[in-house]
Amino acid sequence: MEEHPDSQAFLLLGKAGVGKSAIAHRIVQEAKQQGRLGAFFCFSAGIGPGNFFRTIARRLADLEPAYASALMADTDSTLKTTSSLTRQLQDLLTKPFKTLSGLGPIALVVDALDECAVDRDELIRCLHENIHLFPKNIRFFITSRPSEAQLLRRCPWVYTHNLEVDESTRSDIYRFVETKLADPITKEWLRGFDELKLDAIADAAEGLFQYAAVVCKEIMDAEARREKSPLQVYTRLVQSGSQGLDALYLAILNNAFAVSDSARLQAFHRLMGWILHAQDHLSKQMLVDFESVQMADKMSDVEPALSEETSTDYGLIASILHYLGALLSGTEEREGKVFPLHSSFRDFLLDKSRSAQFHIGLEPAHHISFTITCLQVMQQGLHFNMASLESSYLLNSDVPDFGEQVKAGVSQTLTYACLYWTEHLKRSEMTEADIHIRGKVWLFTLGYIAFWLEVLALKRRTDCAEKSMHFIFQWSKVSQGLPGKYQNKNLIFTRN
Repeated sequence: MEEHPDSQAFLLLGKAGVGKSAIAHRIVQEAKQQGRLGAFFCFSAGIGPGNFFRTIARRLADLEPAYASALMADTDSTLKTTSSLTRQLQDLLTKPFKTLSGLGPIALVVDALDECAVDRDELIRCLHENIHLFPKNIRFFITSRPSEAQLLRRCPWVYTHNLEVDESTRSDIYRFVETKLADPITKEWLRGFDELKLDAIADAAEGLFQYAAVVCKEIMDAEARREKSPLQVYTRLVQSGSQGLDALYLAILNNAFAVSDSARLQAFHRLMGWILHAQDHLSKQMLVDFESVQMADKMSDVEPALSEETSTDYGLIASILHYLGALLSGTEEREGKVFPLHSSFRDFLLDKSRSAQFHIGLEPAHHISFTITCLQVMQQGLHFNMASLESSYLLNSDVPDFGEQVKAGVSQTLTYACLYWTEHLKRSEMTEADIHIRGKVWLFTLGYIAFWLEVLALKRRTDCAEKSMHFIFQWSKVSQGLPGKYQNKNLIFTRN
């Protein structure tokens, strides 16, 4: 495709693992250093374009004070919550664009557009109809897999380039491996590694940067853990030659999990179900908290409060994460966000024909697990006066260190449960476990709903309350009554 004289977007296409995201991140780094980064938006599974234009507007406001003033002058509060992409674009971007001064080129980087499975075509059409209103100094850099970018490729304002695998790609991968397996100070390679071994890794990658990245990370993790030598990892993953990304993922998982250890394998399925189907990125500590809550529920009918004793970095989930550092981000830091380092690993896990015993199963089953866990977290963590405020007669804005008190009183785990439990319930589709879920929902409405509202108020997310209560009212109408052990609770569920 020839470049159109009015092109305002560069679309980089390529198959999974060829290095599109690496190029996007390098452009972000360069643009940021030069003060030319307007915004960076990275799509992933479950993330739609609802905040796309809001993110761009917020970042442009950081660059241009006059633009920020124009945004602040718009007093229409519905802009914060509207789901209309066209309205967001016109009111947050094209109307205030006239206040932008000659800032020079501004880069808007959009990585993994193909991961936007919801409303992607609507986003593209919205841009297509309004791109002529964008200042000419604003340019998009977009990455995608070819099959998911057909509509965008037809837009005349887009210049398209396919990232092909050639000899220069192999050379780039070798330099990447050379850097990753060298000491950052002395520049010496790991003991036992030489040019032949680095060549073997580059050859095995067959043009896929992701393959080389996973191998190098696994080798360096072995060096850091001192459990197996880096050369043993090299032999296991590389010496037999390339067998593709799927074979690499299977080799790493088979090494971490014995098929005969059913409990550990089930915990892996549960963990990855949480990670892949969460409504927001979860930290390592949140995942450990979720597991500890489930274990406490299994061990006792009287559920202990979530405490420092149950919320630790030790346990089954933490030990599993320990061996997945080459495949997942955030496995080492307590507050690190845990998510697949590459979309190809998620695709692998969701396809049973590729992942075999590591396939994580149907999505509704994981939302059932999530719903029950969130309800358990709220039952254990909600109580009167969540932030331990000394007086109810003071405005929140008048309370010294109010933010710190809320942070200390409401954990990230509890915040997530309060925000998203109804969304998981909605997606669970009420399969055979619906009776168990329904009982827990009714117990929640009996004793914890006021404290739940307090958390949403403290977190300034009362917008979630109305949507959640509306859904629960509709959901309860299709329930066939309460399980027997809850029928004597004399619950009255009404609305105005």
